[in-house]
Amino acid sequence: MYPEKRKKRYRIKQLRHRLGLTMEEFAQRLGVSFVTVARWEKKKGNSPSRLAMEKIKALEKERT
Repeated sequence: MYPEKRKKRYRIKQLRHRLGLTMEEFAQRLGVSFVTVARWEKKKGNSPSRLAMEKIKALEKERT
């Protein structure tokens, strides 16, 4: 796996934990399924889409 993909997956999990959200809640905030979030965090399947990453970045800004 490429280092940038690994960082992205780690960042997603860390953000979810900082927000105090379950995978289901995080998925709802992003407009994706629970399974999608689980795959991102467990390094299976594709990386988040550009739209999902924009939503993730917005959540990061919201948290800071």
